[in-house]
Amino acid sequence: MRTINLFIAGYGNVGKALIAMIQKQHKYLSESEGVEVNIVGVCNSSTMVFDTGGLTKEQIKGALVKTEKSRSHPQLFIEEIIRLSLQRSIFVDCTADLQISMLYKQILSDKIGIVTCNKIANTLDMQYYKDVRSAARRGCVPFLYETNAGAALPVISLIKQIIRSGDTIKKIEATLSGSLNYLFNTYNGTESFASIVEFERESGYLEPDPRTDLNGIDLLRKALILAREQGMEIEAEDVKISRFLPQECLHGSVEEFFKSLEKNEPYFKSLYRSTADRGEKLAYCILIENNSVEVALKSIAREHPFCPLRGTDNAIIVTTDFYPEGIRVMGAGAGGEQTASGILNDILTTI
Repeated sequence: MRTINLFIAGYGNVGKALIAMIQKQHKYLSESEGVEVNIVGVCNSSTMVFDTGGLTKEQIKGALVKTEKSRSHPQLFIEEIIRLSLQRSIFVDCTADLQISMLYKQILSDKIGIVTCNKIANTLDMQYYKDVRSAARRGCVPFLYETNAGAALPVISLIKQIIRSGDTIKKIEATLSGSLNYLFNTYNGTESFASIVEFERESGYLEPDPRTDLNGIDLLRKALILAREQGMEIEAEDVKISRFLPQECLHGSVEEFFKSLEKNEPYFKSLYRSTADRGEKLAYCILIENNSVEVALKSIAREHPFCPLRGTDNAIIVTTDFYPEGIRVMGAGAGGEQTASGILNDILTTI
């Protein structure tokens, strides 16, 4: 029996889904794969809990929903992982926290592997991007982040396989924001643009401040990661990004933002109508070609592979020397369960 000892940061939608998935799959992984996935530690922003014998979903919930605040700081959590010094220790980052991302180099240098859905470390400056990978190589530990681009869709691994085989990537087209895809797949002018954004926020598809998603920041990060994966040395400011929100929507409180969306309903309706009248649809897309990276709202023709996408579906087309017609990967690209399944698959590849 091979044991993986997990230390999970983040107890939101993804963290909870991952913990439930591990407990559900425990018997199968043990009997069929010969793998014991042992959750040793979990932390949220206020509390952390450890048990080298393994924590159950119920124990974790009981410890982390306590009303009293205890000491919980990313550095303290990491120090305890290092002190325990368990074999095959994996730090699993289920947050979107900058402070935790800045600790990756230290974690890897202490010979602790990392599996993460947090995009931030891979989108900081190129020097840190290189330092993290150097630390993983020196420590002979994994640094895995398949879920950084398409949740459970095999996007990062596809690019790695293409590069390893000696093939050359000519172009990448992608629409990898489940929340924005849902928005443009749903809006048709009958319900207000603001009401659909509000529904997405209440459903957990969007950040508490939806401008984080609607501004294209999430897609910019994914575009930067995809470009760097194929070998481009590029910084965030080198990505060309076209934003579609009216300027007045970018300022003020969240409540004022929704009022601005309602006020600008004629603008959103005209955006939709101008494409629908041509039999086309809107999609916020990534285009990487000729050493250029662009993120922009596009009008997609009916015959384009992205046109049939529904709901939160994501898609990527990678055109290469070996595959001039392009390799296509499409499927559900948002949701706690989908992201958790991608994380669990990354964890299991560390054995």
